[in-house]
Amino acid sequence: MILRFLKVFFAVVVLTASSASAQIISDANYEKWNAVAVRAETVLSDDRASDAAYEDLRSQIVTWRETFLDGQSENDLRLGTLQAQLAALPAKPEEGLDPVALFWSCALLRFSCC
Repeated sequence: MILRFLKVFFAVVVLTASSASAQIISDANYEKWNAVAVRAETVLSDDRASDAAYEDLRSQIVTWRETFLDGQSENDLRLGTLQAQLAALPAKPEEGLDPVALFWSCALLRFSCC
């Protein structure tokens, strides 16, 4: 029963974390995460690991989940800032508008937000 629960838990964590991992962690850490994910997939497919091995993998995956959640919070802050900056931009210029004037108006707007 506990092994079945752990298998489902590992599968869900591996699938959800894999899609976001490249955006949140550095390339060096991505290699470490990938090694843990591959090992978890192998353990699940072979179905020959001990309870201790499952617990060890679970512990490592929990640590990675915390890393992903921290990165997600960081990305949320960045996205919010970018969305606010985009919302503050002036309307799309009409045909014939001077691009230099548009550049300076956007630059002034950007400095006024800081």
